[in-house]
Amino acid sequence: MIQPDIHEKARNFALKNGYQGKISLSSITSGANNQVYKLKVGEDVFLLKSYFHHQLDTRDRLGSEYSFVSYAWAKSIKAVPRPFYADSANHYAVYEFVEGQKLNAGELASEHVLQALDF
Repeated sequence: MIQPDIHEKARNFALKNGYQGKISLSSITSGANNQVYKLKVGEDVFLLKSYFHHQLDTRDRLGSEYSFVSYAWAKSIKAVPRPFYADSANHYAVYEFVEGQKLNAGELASEHVLQALDF
């Protein structure tokens, strides 16, 4: 089940950035700390990531990741998803949605290692 605040985050992103159309969300399996969703607004598709935060954990997970991805894009490194929007007050960011799949250990090939090294 998708938490109600995720729908609010999606609506806020669409409104603040001029995207119009029906909003739909589907959960993507991810790590234990963050929540990740495929976000559709009309015909546009994004990835919405809601970052874990706790008052006793002072790490800025969103700021670190969004800053790095933004820096990579500014330097024309396109091996990362395009950053669209970050809302640090509400702990979420929106990125380009890249179709793909998580590799299992047995599926890892030398080409994947070379891609990582190239990055």
